[in-house]
Amino acid sequence: MNGKRERGSREQGSQGHDRRPAEKARGQRDRESRRFNEALKFVLRWEGGVSHDPADRGGLTKQGVTQKTYDRYRTREGKPPQSVRSMTAKEVREIYRRDYWDRSGAGSLSPKLGLVHFDTAVNMGPRRASQFLKTVNGLPHRQAVTEYLEKRDAFYRRLAERKPSQRKFLKGWLRRTAALRGEVSVERPVSRPRIRKRSAPRMAERGR
Repeated sequence: MNGKRERGSREQGSQGHDRRPAEKARGQRDRESRRFNEALKFVLRWEGGVSHDPADRGGLTKQGVTQKTYDRYRTREGKPPQSVRSMTAKEVREIYRRDYWDRSGAGSLSPKLGLVHFDTAVNMGPRRASQFLKTVNGLPHRQAVTEYLEKRDAFYRRLAERKPSQRKFLKGWLRRTAALRGEVSVERPVSRPRIRKRSAPRMAERGR
């Protein structure tokens, strides 16, 4: 009996509350934080540096964060506006966490689908990423990841076809989705032409 009381007291807080739900919630937050860190590493491999390409509809950008997005962040934090060129690493992390990871719901998905969804939200915006996610909802996990990436590739190709100014970005976009496939260990489906079966030659013909 004493042993049971001891175990019970260890599991409960000073006011008699069970600590286990809080510990479980803390563990979940820690796991999601680690997942976000890993996903952010992948994103920043493709979003490094400062860019101001006239053909890029995002305009002045640093590490994938546009001036417009940075202005919203600074306003939300009660800070005066400044150039995105001055954005700190801490601000980059906070923007990606709140505006892309949390807003897209990537943390509620499986690790592989969550990474794909987060990267899509960064590259195309959370709204379009949400549209892609809806089209694969309910599919088996591996198929959902594969089809999500296929739809993303198809969108890039249509965009490049429709808007010639965007064609120069197509190779980079497709390299990024190819890297995502490697990261989540899925292969791109290969459509093979149907080959008509031929009957085997007769033995006499083989000998000639």
